[in-house]
Amino acid sequence: MLAARGLSNVLSNPKLQHVLSEFEAQEKIICTASALLPTSHQNLEISLVSVLYNISVLQIQKANLEGSVLLASSIATQVLPSLTQDEAIYRSLMALGNIIVTGPAEVKEFLQSMEIGSLVKEYTKKKRRSHLAPKRSLSFLGHPLTDWTLTDLVTLDCLAPH
Repeated sequence: MLAARGLSNVLSNPKLQHVLSEFEAQEKIICTASALLPTSHQNLEISLVSVLYNISVLQIQKANLEGSVLLASSIATQVLPSLTQDEAIYRSLMALGNIIVTGPAEVKEFLQSMEIGSLVKEYTKKKRRSHLAPKRSLSFLGHPLTDWTLTDLVTLDCLAPH
């Protein structure tokens, strides 16, 4: 858990994030974080998802197709289905939203081909804090639930590292 929090801090620090900005480093982090889930340790779950969220913020700043595809597919296929904590679900959905909104168009098309919208839609049925993010993610995938904009995301502080 401490290592995940340390990585999260490095990723959110503008003076240090260059250390982990290359795809190879992010690939190792994403694969390792995904492999550690599911976990029964609540703080570890949230810490790992925070790392993935901060990588999504790095993808906004320095987007690359490989990194965006890996992060989005890992969140959608491995991370989200294994989460139990509301905060972790919320952060993972916000990370997915970051990639969908600001990432390459191919990522959005890729997620649509994987029919990720149905997975995200499941989370809209839950009455939790995390119910806000799926609606935004679905709208970015072309579902007519709402008409959110990037301004809405910035207002909700979902583009800032946590």
